[in-house]
Amino acid sequence: MKAKIIFKDLNVIFGKFDSDIIIEYSTSYAVWHAVTEKLLILDEVPMITTMNMKMDDDVVYLDVLKHMIVTDSKYGGIKNAPINNGMNLTTVEYREFISSVSFLQNYLKKWMNAVYLKNGLVMPYNPKQLYTSVAFKEQSMHILLEVED
Repeated sequence: MKAKIIFKDLNVIFGKFDSDIIIEYSTSYAVWHAVTEKLLILDEVPMITTMNMKMDDDVVYLDVLKHMIVTDSKYGGIKNAPINNGMNLTTVEYREFISSVSFLQNYLKKWMNAVYLKNGLVMPYNPKQLYTSVAFKEQSMHILLEVED
């Protein structure tokens, strides 16, 4: 199998709804049979990822709070079929597939927090005379640079 995933229509919101960063976006994905090149499924689902962020001594610490497919009516609710249904999934099979993908998103959130983000992400710079931190206010993120001796 071959797969292609694209994230598009990103909307980033700072300092709202008890989280530092909210990212609303669409995830488009396509899966092909590797040998026959037959398109098995093509779909697009709305997603949301929320996280809290702090920064200390040029290291970013992220805590992913939510990472999920959005199924409320604002985004069209739960669909009955993918955009291209090369596997001829029934409505029940498609919804079961989306439910499984939702469980995967929750697993990925836990894995990101426990493994990948556990020790923070080092900024790509580290000048000794600048101390970088962040602060969040209503709908804004402030990057603070302190000049030291």
